Amino acid sequence: MAFLVPLLAGAGAGLATAGLGTGAAIAIGLSTLATVGAGVSAWQQGKYNAAVLEQQAEATRRANLLDEETRNRDFQRLEATNIVRTLAGGVALTGSPLNVLISNAYDFERDRNIRRYNSDISAGQSINQARQSRNIGTGQLLGSLISAGGNAALTNAEFNLIGRIGSSFLLQSNGLSRNTFYNLGTP
Repeated sequence: MAFLVPLLAGAGAGLATAGLGTGAAIAIGLSTLATVGAGVSAWQQGKYNAAVLEQQAEATRRANLLDEETRNRDFQRLEATNIVRTLAGGVALTGSPLNVLISNAYDFERDRNIRRYNSDISAGQSINQARQSRNIGTGQLLGSLISAGGNAALTNAEFNLIGRIGSSFLLQSNGLSRNTFYNLGTP
């Protein structure tokens, strides 16, 4: 937040030249700091949310891999059991029994591909949400910086204007014009 020092100093200098006290300068500086602080907080929250979502995506991928390994083992056992029972029953692995095994293998592969696809979609959605969260946080940080800079600049300009109006009022109440005041130093 050290980058705010010139911004706050500029606002304070403008307020001081406008004839307003340091209290107003401090108030504006604190307001500017609070605006930027909120932006920094949103940015940090966006980074944190993105990290959590990326971990969630990785956990989804790993869980699917572990589940796939377990399902592969279970299918191989089931397939082996069916082959052994078929052969033990004196039936050759041709015709209908072979068609059943092929159909089961086909269904298993199709289901595995669907699970992989769903896992990839879920992980991809988490990654996209992570990017979005990070972008929102960055946008809020930049927005707060722009807002703080704009507010400080506008406030500085407003207080300079108030200072000039106040000076004109003081000169006029003493019977002087601004031109008279500016011409006092010229011969």
